[in-house]
Amino acid sequence: MLNFIYIVGGGTFAVKLAKVMLDADIDFEFIDEMASSPLMGKPVYKACDIPNVNAQFIIAISLPEYAQRAIDRLCTAGVPRANILALYYETAANVLEYMLSDNRAKCLDLILTQSGNFQDIEQCYFAASYQELAEDNSQLKKIGFYYNGKGGGFRSHVLNLPQILAKDYKVREFSDQAPHWSALDAYHFMSEPSMLGSAWPDLVINPHFFECSPAHIPKLTMMHMAYDFLVYKDLVARVMAQPQTHYLFIPSKPSMELHKKICRDYGLTNNLVLIPGGYPRLDNSIAQLEQLKATTTEQLTANTSQAIIYPTFRT
Repeated sequence: MLNFIYIVGGGTFAVKLAKVMLDADIDFEFIDEMASSPLMGKPVYKACDIPNVNAQFIIAISLPEYAQRAIDRLCTAGVPRANILALYYETAANVLEYMLSDNRAKCLDLILTQSGNFQDIEQCYFAASYQELAEDNSQLKKIGFYYNGKGGGFRSHVLNLPQILAKDYKVREFSDQAPHWSALDAYHFMSEPSMLGSAWPDLVINPHFFECSPAHIPKLTMMHMAYDFLVYKDLVARVMAQPQTHYLFIPSKPSMELHKKICRDYGLTNNLVLIPGGYPRLDNSIAQLEQLKATTTEQLTANTSQAIIYPTFRT
């Protein structure tokens, strides 16, 4: 039974993975060339100083080139390549966290036997789900809703659209998180790298900015950012450019101008369609408020981001 690992990395991804190990009652230490020891109360070793090269190692480094360098250093130090499991995406850590909480023994056994490939581990663990996808010969057009990230991946932004579309199309939901209470029965755990290799859907709908499907599959991104600024503009431009055909459901006029500017500034040349759509969750909230007006005498706002404070609102 696996009860100790080395976490390779010293950044936020590695710390997140360490917390997953703590919850799973798996002891760990760190391997990193730059981080100071101790980290989270655990020793940090350089690759050349590893106490046990026959242990299991999990790479928690998001940039592939840096992750590969870490793998090369470990192999040079004498670590068998089969003992190194690389997690290039935090969504893989999310799926690993679920597997450890769902069936710890099965998950750890797969880590020990699947030669360091997380997608192989994932497909073995969720074998019935992957078999269901492989055997789906429905003649209906297939639509996949993809939700990634803690907090549900903004799935509530699409409201009940999966249920509506399921009346006329074959609809499935995919996520690195446990099902929401309103999820469809056709719900599949899947990490981002596995999503990128899945050719099941004819159309992907995603309420978050992730590269979550092969480039040849048309994609509709339901934008949840309504403002005229973005923190990770380079990332957004890269994700906008990834599908050959990409529809963006834009929530506001400022957001529309921002994404037009990104198209120009980054010279995006794929088939991008910017749809002046609106903000579904806000529309739903307004509709609910209208229903409550007859019995409500006071309103409370709790904006997540607001440049102007309106004095007429009591907070």
